Amino acid sequence: MKKYLFIVILLYFNPLFAQTVDSLQMKLNDITNKIRVSEGSQKLILLDSLSELTLNNTELNFEDHVRRTINYALELDSINSAAYHTSRLVFYLANRAGKPREGIKVFNDFISKNLEVTNPNINARLYMNAGDSYFFGGETAASIPFYEKAGSYAQEAKDSLLMGKSKIYTSDALADTGKFAEAGAILSESEIIFETMRDTFNLLTTRNSRANLYSRIGFFEDAAQVRNEIVSMAEKRKDYRMLQSTLFNASIDNRKTKDHKNGILNLKRALYFAEKGNLKSYEPKILNGLLKVYSIADSLDKAKTILNRIEKDMDGFKQGLDGFSFKEALAHYEFGLGNYQKAIAIAEEIVTSGSAKDFGNAEQVHELLTKLYEAIGNPEKAYYHHKIYAKLRDSIISTQNVRALTYYQTLYETKKRDATIQEQNAEIAFLDVQNKLKNQWILFGGTGLIIFFIIFLLVRSRKHSRNKKLLLEGFSQELIKGQEEERLRLARELHDSVGQKLMLLTKKTKGLGDVQMESLADTTLDELRTISRGLHPSNIEKLGLTRALEVLVDQIDANTDILFTHEIDDINSKLNPELALHVYRIVQEALNNMVKHSETRSASILVKNKKDHINVSVIDKGKGFIFTNALKSGESLGMRTLLERAKIINSKLEVSSSPDQGTTIHLKVPLS
Repeated sequence: MKKYLFIVILLYFNPLFAQTVDSLQMKLNDITNKIRVSEGSQKLILLDSLSELTLNNTELNFEDHVRRTINYALELDSINSAAYHTSRLVFYLANRAGKPREGIKVFNDFISKNLEVTNPNINARLYMNAGDSYFFGGETAASIPFYEKAGSYAQEAKDSLLMGKSKIYTSDALADTGKFAEAGAILSESEIIFETMRDTFNLLTTRNSRANLYSRIGFFEDAAQVRNEIVSMAEKRKDYRMLQSTLFNASIDNRKTKDHKNGILNLKRALYFAEKGNLKSYEPKILNGLLKVYSIADSLDKAKTILNRIEKDMDGFKQGLDGFSFKEALAHYEFGLGNYQKAIAIAEEIVTSGSAKDFGNAEQVHELLTKLYEAIGNPEKAYYHHKIYAKLRDSIISTQNVRALTYYQTLYETKKRDATIQEQNAEIAFLDVQNKLKNQWILFGGTGLIIFFIIFLLVRSRKHSRNKKLLLEGFSQELIKGQEEERLRLARELHDSVGQKLMLLTKKTKGLGDVQMESLADTTLDELRTISRGLHPSNIEKLGLTRALEVLVDQIDANTDILFTHEIDDINSKLNPELALHVYRIVQEALNNMVKHSETRSASILVKNKKDHINVSVIDKGKGFIFTNALKSGESLGMRTLLERAKIINSKLEVSSSPDQGTTIHLKVPLS
């Protein structure tokens, strides 16, 4: 039955498909005939239509049609049109046909004519595609100025999309050359642009670049977490281009961590999505990856199957990054077969040809040559390549980067000290207001005239004090907001810059064999991460407020003798990021005070999602205290901070406590 059904479907759809192909061919023939009898601008319009119909299609001779369009536009002095189609041709050669060096030649030929392109949007695309040609041609450092110039033209054109893309590509190129801090900063700018535009597709692209940046500095777990989120979103959108790219990059991390099983799995999935999306230009890098990982994992039969597939169509494996990747993978294959001399010849040819210009690629080739020369018993050559490999591996830890690390550490300590001083000054000012009020009450007494006079002075004084108190509260609230903003900025700087460099420094110390230095580096890195998490609870963005509160309670539960129970409703969609942060800080401060002072053995945290508000309760059975006395004593800065935060979010905070009866802190957050 299925066989007959298939035949019926084939008979039904085949004529429709044939009609579609015939219809397109008829359009092409019609336009071609009109071009033969047309001149001037009419002919240029027809040529433009021909290029549009065959866009990026090899079978329909797009390259020939677009070159013809460019030449005729130049004949008519239609410079912007010629630049527009040149940009398309360069993109096709670099991103679709796998011919980045031809793309460079086309771009340079056009620029050498010194033509005035007046449209900044066209210029932005032209230079961005030129940057792609250099990038995919293996000249990563050379691509950066072109991406930056594309960004300048995009800014002139006020094109946010092109501006964001230029920053992504610039970040990727900087990361490939080892400039991780600069790459991270520029990538953050592109994320802001696409978040503002609500452009999900390009936001996924920035997330992919962020994951790649994490992996380059050794944060493989962070990279994997970001990639899992990308894959989940891309599968829902059926974004095959993003899926194959993300999974391919994940396989690179798998190879670095020696996880060959998942590396092969991710490459297979990447190849599946590339084929499903008909992304032919992306298949070479995936096949190269499979050839390499099968060779490394001693699956030489499967590696041979991949090599046979590659050799059937070598067009996409001859130049640029794909050409380099194929040669390197082939060298690994020959190494796996035991053909050491053949593998050495291939790897040495990569070095002498200069195709391994990228920092990471050159490092891999010299590491392979080290192993090959060791295998044939040539310690001098092995040592020579090992020195180059080690130098490349460690070169990003330069004196300048170490100084930058010291600078950021100093900056952090300075900001931390300034914030402490500001808190102390605010507390002193608050106490001054209280002392003045007390002194004014002493003046009561005496005769009626004196009483009247004192009352008059007191009314004026209290009004003045009330205004000062309101100003002080406003100052305290602004101070809290400023502290959160500063903490967020410092946390990002510590994570994206200092943390990255310290991770690289940690990896370097592990290669030195100095146990004490290695231990100190690991401890310092752990302390830096703890400081970063303390400065800003990134779990809120990553996990949502609900899960972040659960993690907070679980962490305190695991590190104290207090038995915690919690009932936390899902409130992720109820609060904006600013409200969520303040609620988190209030719960965090309440729990910290409990751990320090309550001497309780058990505690409960309740978060209830009501119709028009959210109730948050922190309850302990500890020794308790008299709340009003604590506020008057001037020793309860934490409680004042809780009250000020509650005012900032227009919420009501109640503290119920008495000696030996425990403490209940209740927060009511309105949702209007």
